[in-house]
Amino acid sequence: KKAGVLMFGQREKIMTAFEGYQPRQRSKSRSKSKSKRESSGSSGDSDDDDSSEIKKVLKGIDMEKFAKGIIKDGYTTAKQAKDLTHSDLRRCGVALFGQRDKIITAFRDYKGSSKSRSKSRSKSRSVSRSRRRDSSSESDGGSGEEDTIKEILEGAGMEKHHKAIIKAGFTTVEKGKNLTHHDLRGCGIALFGQRDKIITAFADYSPKNRSRSGTTRSRRGTKSRRSESPEGSDGEENEIKKVLKGVDMAKHHDSIVKEGFNTIKKAKDLTHSDLRKCGVALFGQRDKIITAFQDYSPSKSRSKSRSKSRGRSKSRRRAASSDGDTDGDDDHDPILDCLKQIEMEKY
Repeated sequence: KKAGVLMFGQREKIMTAFEGYQPRQRSKSRSKSKSKRESSGSSGDSDDDDSSEIKKVLKGIDMEKFAKGIIKDGYTTAKQAKDLTHSDLRRCGVALFGQRDKIITAFRDYKGSSKSRSKSRSKSRSVSRSRRRDSSSESDGGSGEEDTIKEILEGAGMEKHHKAIIKAGFTTVEKGKNLTHHDLRGCGIALFGQRDKIITAFADYSPKNRSRSGTTRSRRGTKSRRSESPEGSDGEENEIKKVLKGVDMAKHHDSIVKEGFNTIKKAKDLTHSDLRKCGVALFGQRDKIITAFQDYSPSKSRSKSRSKSRGRSKSRRRAASSDGDTDGDDDHDPILDCLKQIEMEKY
């Protein structure tokens, strides 16, 4: 942007070109890749199974045309493919962001072949059996804890995720209090707002508030606490609106706040996935919003920088006036001409 490349598409092209660029000394890397291929060939049919697994995953999302490029780049197993990044996939010839995003998500969500899954299932079954035995030997039993978890989720209006959370191993309130956004994503909860509600509900829960009336009280308490606290206050929401206005994206303010991004701190963690859920369909718009929040700094630091810049501009004006009017005009005219060329003279 500083270099004058205003269009997002042009900037993306330039970045892709540099990321994909490799120096001429390729002989070493080629010999390494050849030795890797030879060693992989000597390992027998297992690698073929792995590469077919990669093809299978890509076929499931209609991306099998990129299988050769990915395997050729050294990603011969599904385990290796889980570490794929946008930069790697650009190198493999996957130019579109949407396609790269699909491939990365597909490999991260892939849980292995039927053989490995059957082994893991048998292990998990034995573990769950031992857990059941342990829980049955206890006086209270596991069902009491699970009911409490259900109660907590009901209080936050998130009871539909109860089974997924229990299935992931969060069978006690103590474990529930340690839930993170990463854990809840693994449970299939894609929306940031929902994850935030669940985490808050467990954090605010205390054993005394076990009855339904207690849960409603705690809900009221959390609401009042949120309203009292600076997080999610009108001031914060106005700041969010101000940031979005700065990039002509104020129309998305309500949907972003509704999804739980009601503070600047939370908005700084916005991802493309979160903004898609907020109804921001275009990549360029999402990129603008993410960049705007990441570049945002509190009003105090801005006022300091403004006062500094004003001081500098005043000293420059004095220096310019001492040199004479003609020099000042010569300095400003090229800037104005440049801005006129791109119809930005108002700045």
